[in-house]
Amino acid sequence: MSDNLDYYGEVNLNDPEIKAWDGAGGVLPPGEYEFEITKYEKKETKKGLPRLALTLKVVSQGEQNGRTSYHSFMLAGDKDTWKSRLKHIVQVLGITPDARGGFNFAALMGKRFIAVVVVGTFDDTDPTTGMKVEKPSSSIEKERSATGGNPPMGMFANGTMTGAVSVSGPRA
Repeated sequence: MSDNLDYYGEVNLNDPEIKAWDGAGGVLPPGEYEFEITKYEKKETKKGLPRLALTLKVVSQGEQNGRTSYHSFMLAGDKDTWKSRLKHIVQVLGITPDARGGFNFAALMGKRFIAVVVVGTFDDTDPTTGMKVEKPSSSIEKERSATGGNPPMGMFANGTMTGAVSVSGPRA
């Protein structure tokens, strides 16, 4: 160990067994999880559109308990789907919009919901090598209340139902 404060030598970065991080995060395995919202931020997409970025903690029992996941909801866009998705999650969480139809983001904190994690892949560029690579991605779908019951039914712009997942009896 060196006492030189400008030098770090605790790890041999020349070791070929140590692979440089490719910028990808781990994804949750596919399945159904209960999540708790632990953080929210209003951010922008690469195209400059506003989005609501949520940090979610898995609170389901099992191997994934305590893991963190991230999910975004668009707050603008060309299509009406973003409005339906945002309305759906607000209903699932039991948040009542104000007279103007808005809500305070702080109302999201600590709210829980159940959702299905779906895993896929996307093409990206490795930030270290600049080469095209396939990376894992995940999305959450079929969100429903963690406190029982289903959210009020609504319609997406394409005619499909929101809140259409129904579960009875104990969860497996």
